[in-house]
Amino acid sequence: MIFSNPCCDDLKAALTGGEDNVLKLLDGEGSPLVLVSHSVWGQAAGKPAKGRVMAPVYFCPFCGKRLQTREGVKRLAERGVKAMAEMRRDLK
Repeated sequence: MIFSNPCCDDLKAALTGGEDNVLKLLDGEGSPLVLVSHSVWGQAAGKPAKGRVMAPVYFCPFCGKRLQTREGVKRLAERGVKAMAEMRRDLK
């Protein structure tokens, strides 16, 4: 199962509002919902750039409903999100 629709108003607001894009769809509609985290650790350690991590979100952080499964995310990762997007466009 891959994320399809926001389950509550709080998640919908988090996906549509603000400029920080902490919660976002990896490659548009039909792709995994991810949490984007930025770290200043790189600068503190003398590295030239900040670090960025994207982690799948399996449960809604606001109401707790399951949004997607590890298997669904893994399946898309193995095939490639862009390949899946092309398939969806061809099916329409």
